[in-house]
Amino acid sequence: MTQSEQNLHSGRQWHLDLLRILAIFTIVLIHVSPQGYLKVNVRSGEWTVMNLITCLSCWNVPVFYMISGALFLGKKRNQPVRELYGKSILRIVTCFLFWSAFYGAYYCFMTGKGKWTFLNQLLRGHYHMWFMFVILGLYWVTPLIRQMTASRKATEYFLIAGLVLTYGTTRLLFLLQHLPIGHADVLASLVSLNAQINPYRALNALYYFVLGYYLNETVSTRGQKTGCILLGAAGFLLLTALTAWDSARQGTTSSDFNSDASIGTLLYTLGMFVLFKSLCTGWQPSGKIRSVITALSSWTFGIYLCHPFILERLQPNFNPTSPAALLAQILGATVLVYVLALGVSALIHRIPIAKKYIV
Repeated sequence: MTQSEQNLHSGRQWHLDLLRILAIFTIVLIHVSPQGYLKVNVRSGEWTVMNLITCLSCWNVPVFYMISGALFLGKKRNQPVRELYGKSILRIVTCFLFWSAFYGAYYCFMTGKGKWTFLNQLLRGHYHMWFMFVILGLYWVTPLIRQMTASRKATEYFLIAGLVLTYGTTRLLFLLQHLPIGHADVLASLVSLNAQINPYRALNALYYFVLGYYLNETVSTRGQKTGCILLGAAGFLLLTALTAWDSARQGTTSSDFNSDASIGTLLYTLGMFVLFKSLCTGWQPSGKIRSVITALSSWTFGIYLCHPFILERLQPNFNPTSPAALLAQILGATVLVYVLALGVSALIHRIPIAKKYIV
């Protein structure tokens, strides 16, 4: 997500910039969307609007892992381990400490809490900052993963094994648990056995990290691109339909089938990544377009860091008189939060030291 990733290449990969820009907008969109607290019937038009927003946006976090993998593991990589730790990892650490302290200090000021609460807030980070722990872990293992991705066969084995163990058997068993079939005890034993055997548990981010590299380096023919894009469309339809079905079954919003670990999200994210790669093949923006894309991409990390603070201060109120009205309200609030966060990020980037260490 950070601009330092982009500097690992001498040539700009414009599809990665465009993916960043759209992904951060959808992150703001999904945080603005009131699905988590607006009480409406799961069979209503208003709920359908919020569900579509969630499903349309669920590729955004995984694609950031893929962008990082494409940049850090790419064939043109030339970043030594010392620079990885002294620049990329250091920047994540300093950004986390600054923004975690900012959010923690503001919370303590508003609630009258003391130093121990501040320390707790500092160590945990704001609710959206979990991503920084994950990306930091990916950076740490990058030298090791580079050894694997040096071999195409080893990389493909890693991806195929992960597809079977995590997105195949695990998700199939997960789906079966949602169906009204007998012998639940036997199914529970199979789930337990699979969890103990599966070495990919909790490695979804690493899987996307390697997948981003692999797709960026190997998908080149028209047939490959078309196939991946069609898989992405199928994945979106799958995750949307399963989310609607499971939510209707439970009578409340379900996120079981649109998480990073779902096969639908995996296929959808894969398709989005390849779609942008395909659209940008041979494309070189010039003049103002190049400058705008470069600037928006470089401000992405700052938008991610500060947009929750802006959203929490604005606290938009949604009054869904109709599905169309709710959609307009969500989009309007999203644009407002995004533009304000963009302005904050752009201002911070004008300060040399701040630009280097806190965005």
